[in-house]
Amino acid sequence: MHPSKINSTKNPSVVNSSNSRPNLKPKLHKIQTENQANEEVNNPSLEDLKNRTKIEVEIPENEPVEQSQVTDSTVENLYYQIEELKMALDTTKKEAEEIKLIAQRTVADSQNMARQHQLDLQSNQKKLKKSVASQILHVINTLYLAFQYSPQTNDQKVIAYLETIKNSFEKSLEDLKIVGIEIMIAHKNDLIDLAEMNIINTPLDTQTELKVAQVVSLGLRIDNQVVQPVTVMV
Repeated sequence: MHPSKINSTKNPSVVNSSNSRPNLKPKLHKIQTENQANEEVNNPSLEDLKNRTKIEVEIPENEPVEQSQVTDSTVENLYYQIEELKMALDTTKKEAEEIKLIAQRTVADSQNMARQHQLDLQSNQKKLKKSVASQILHVINTLYLAFQYSPQTNDQKVIAYLETIKNSFEKSLEDLKIVGIEIMIAHKNDLIDLAEMNIINTPLDTQTELKVAQVVSLGLRIDNQVVQPVTVMV
């Protein structure tokens, strides 16, 4: 027998030493891969940084985007609310118009009442003036006629006394005129004015211009309106 064969048979550990040696290649490859990965992480390239930035700001396509959910019922409710607001606005406008009309009628009624009150006041004042003037007209008429037919005298005391009464009489007529009561006086030979005079006789000559021949009674004008004309004869 060959010695090499005998040695190999007797010492199997020598013969199979290559089979029992551990395989270090996988571990070395893993270590190299990890080192390379760490180096890429710690020292990224410019392209990697661009890709990372792009990934960070871009929204994934599969991610759902939040949207407002508008349904038919929501639209219908909004439509009804708008219609109700329109109706409320129309109602408010009608109420405003009614209030405006009421205010205008109130103002018009107030103005009419004020005018009517003024007219009533003027009418009452006129009635009162006429009543007072009618009561004193007879006295004034008597005094006026007395002055016209007063007797002639040379007595200075009588003349002075008559002048005092006449001046007082004229002053009273002026005072009455200030409050709207005017005593209408006519004089002999004044032209006839039918708007202010009443002729009680029939003129003999109708062809000539008529003149006052005699004053029978005085007239009365209240607030520029003839209440009683002057009575005259021609």
